[in-house]
Amino acid sequence: MITGPEWSGTDEMKKALVKEALAAMDRDGNGSISFREFESFVVTRRPDWALALLGWTKIFSSYVQEGHDEIKLDGVKLLIRDVVAKQPSQTGLADIASQEWVQHQAEQALLAMDTDNNGGISYHEFITFAKAHPEQFRPLETRAVAVTRGKTELLRLHQDSRWHMNKFHHQAIQNPNAQSQIFFEQMRQLFLRLDSDNDEYLTFEELKELIRDILVSQGTEVDEQRVQREASAALEAMDVGDTSERGRFEGDKQISFEEFRQFVDSRPALFAKVSGWQSLFSRYADLAGGKRMSLLGTTALVRAVLVQLGQAPTTEHVKEEALALVQAVDANGDGLISFREFLQYVQREDKVYLFAPLRSSEERRMRRDEERRFEAKRSAQEQSRAELRNRLGK
Repeated sequence: MITGPEWSGTDEMKKALVKEALAAMDRDGNGSISFREFESFVVTRRPDWALALLGWTKIFSSYVQEGHDEIKLDGVKLLIRDVVAKQPSQTGLADIASQEWVQHQAEQALLAMDTDNNGGISYHEFITFAKAHPEQFRPLETRAVAVTRGKTELLRLHQDSRWHMNKFHHQAIQNPNAQSQIFFEQMRQLFLRLDSDNDEYLTFEELKELIRDILVSQGTEVDEQRVQREASAALEAMDVGDTSERGRFEGDKQISFEEFRQFVDSRPALFAKVSGWQSLFSRYADLAGGKRMSLLGTTALVRAVLVQLGQAPTTEHVKEEALALVQAVDANGDGLISFREFLQYVQREDKVYLFAPLRSSEERRMRRDEERRFEAKRSAQEQSRAELRNRLGK
């Protein structure tokens, strides 16, 4: 639903606005709007329209049963339950929403929305009713828009990562000895967090934690039998020995960072999601060597989220939001946020839009650092060659 002061005027005002929008979209002047013209206008001029329309489309489609193009009575019952669940303090009905009560409310809602009396609610009927009852539908609208924004942010993050990875590959061709310091640093952070006893080696139990993290990052259910099986296979694949000064021999059942890095380098796609979120978590994880996030670290994270949303939060507001976040994320009740608790929360479809831009910002910072190191190294090599030529020419 497109909302705002521009949609609350007279019919003449609305017609004028439509003509203005048509003129702005119709870039080739043929009197019609192609999808590319519409997409260009929405993305560059009115992204809020897309979020609103896609959000309401998602809400509507959530209650349309398979094989239908309208919301039937069963869908209305689901809608009633969701409205009550998302604003229990306003309705006061969360505890008394019995099956009979829901059935009665759904029948009444269907009668109110179904203006053509065909037994179903069309998209237009749904939007018209929702616009007339904004307070009841606002929680659903807010969540739907958040989900849409989250998908957009994840797509942008994926495209941004691919662009920079292609750029790095081009640099690597020019300099075969170059390594991605971004990925190396992310893997180092991941390794240090997994190393629970700080002995600089990973055990089988610590590898099981890694497998759980990967499954969570992929949105896959954590099945312990699978964790055991995958961790065993990973241990066998990693345990090949290394060339570091403290290198272990093959088969010692302890994984050094060198062995871990070699394994990851051969399977970058497997670690892409978990490594990206790891870099963001490490920036705010302030306890146990980057293994846990306290209220202090959470406060810094919340402030960063609010600022990137364009807000200027007060200290008191940040503290309140940080306490609420710890309570929402801290599954085991220890007052701290672990990486897995963090990962499960930030990947929720209605929360990811808050954190994906921060992750992207952190990765851009790391890329800038990498590019500066790359350029500094190349400049130093060119200077050394120039000095060598000067000496040989004397």
